Amino acid sequence: FIGWGWHYPEPVGGLTLRWSGAYPQTLIYVDLPPGAYTVELAAQAYWEPRQLRLEVNGTPLGDRVTVTDDGLHEYRFDIPADVIGGGKGVTLALDYDAVVVPAEVTQSEDTRKLAVAVDWIRFTQQMEQ
Repeated sequence: FIGWGWHYPEPVGGLTLRWSGAYPQTLIYVDLPPGAYTVELAAQAYWEPRQLRLEVNGTPLGDRVTVTDDGLHEYRFDIPADVIGGGKGVTLALDYDAVVVPAEVTQSEDTRKLAVAVDWIRFTQQMEQ
């Protein structure tokens, strides 16, 4: 389920994306079987590169990554099993460093606050070794 921070879905270049940026963080809620996971997402920054960190249940995952503005690229984060816990009501937060309002930087009349567009998010459970 998506939470606060997302804008409505919109078609862009044959894809349907959602822009984040309506709030300081953009939230996603999932239920997952307990375990460690790799989360991948296809994202693109608006106007200029953006620093992005994924937080899970309030725990920041590693260093920030630079999301570029030159097209969709895949970004990967590892989530330890202890952060997932029992797996019910897991909260993911896209934590970005800034937003840009298109009307302030282009001829657009779009007054939304935009950070990064997301095409898809994939969760892959890591196999125990």
